[in-house]
Amino acid sequence: MQFESAFYLALKSGLYPNCEPLFRSLYYLMRCLEYFF
Repeated sequence: MQFESAFYLALKSGLYPNCEPLFRSLYYLMRCLEYFF
C-alpha cells in the first residue's frame, strides 16, 4: 500500500516525534485492516 509506506516513512524520518505513539498505533491498525480487506 502506498499510503502505508508513506506513513511508515513519516514515522522513521521523525516528522511526527510528538505523535509517534498515535501514528504507530494507526499504522498497526492499517496493517490489521489489510488482512480483513
